[in-house]
Amino acid sequence: MSESAFTIFGGTGDLTFRKLLPALYNMSASNDSAADRQIIIIGRRNYSTETYCAKAREWVKQFSRLPYTDEDFKVFSKRISYYKMDFTDIATYTSLNAYYQKRHLTEHIFYFAVAPRFFSIIADGLTNVANACHGKVILEKPFGEDLDSAKVLNIQLETFFNAKNIFRIDHYLGKEMIRNIQTLRFSNPIFSNLWNSRYIESVQISAFEDIGIEGRGGYYDASGALRDMVQNHLFQILSIVAMEWPEKFSTDAMHDAQIRVLRALRPVIDVRESLVLGQYEGYHQEKLVKPQSKTETYAALRLFIDNERWWNTPFYIRTGKN
Repeated sequence: MSESAFTIFGGTGDLTFRKLLPALYNMSASNDSAADRQIIIIGRRNYSTETYCAKAREWVKQFSRLPYTDEDFKVFSKRISYYKMDFTDIATYTSLNAYYQKRHLTEHIFYFAVAPRFFSIIADGLTNVANACHGKVILEKPFGEDLDSAKVLNIQLETFFNAKNIFRIDHYLGKEMIRNIQTLRFSNPIFSNLWNSRYIESVQISAFEDIGIEGRGGYYDASGALRDMVQNHLFQILSIVAMEWPEKFSTDAMHDAQIRVLRALRPVIDVRESLVLGQYEGYHQEKLVKPQSKTETYAALRLFIDNERWWNTPFYIRTGKN
């Protein structure tokens, strides 16, 4: 009898422990039928399934939305299996395929909880896994290093996966406050009529964190605040705050409305007047950070949207780690 698998590449990383496992636990604890899949954790560390689940338990306790109980976690952890492999080594995917076949896992969802430079490597490796091309793949930000690399990555992924089965996730959009912006704007005629430059002097979008990089120096030092927060999370929020009323409340219509906002952003001419970068004290002492690194951990921007609704209204975007 065939079964479904939810495979996480990067299963020992911060994203998996803080976000993915607590979310999957919540689904399991609420008896969501989608939680019946086997969860395959891919990592390079020398864990057994038992030691991995023991570590995961502490993160779930801290970050799950639903109350933690030992009984619910016991049920949840029975579906978790830890599989040690180097996902950068194409040869290891043949063994992964055998592992899936032994467990009769033929329907797949793959979650790439890794840095974007590994996306194409994993996709290439999955060509050695039966039925993988028919599965769904979920990608976390940032998608590529810049526009050119994002385009190349898109072509590489669509060579193997069906374009409709590629999901680019921005977990900030799942935050309750962000989800409520659209309701606030479009369901309340008072706000709807006042949401423009005539009544709003400026818009400020701030996302400050009271934590450092927490051992993610290898990733963060190559990314910085602009790539890690601004060009994905905060630009998504900006586009939702500033978008016009969509023609209909469908996914495609919402995306079109957001894209129109981003295309209307005024090009920054004088960078010194529009951008401030900083780095918190002690950053150079973080693990895997280069001693002379100038990577920014703080970024502040002033932007303008050149359309009728927001003409000459400044949008201030700020983010920083402590």
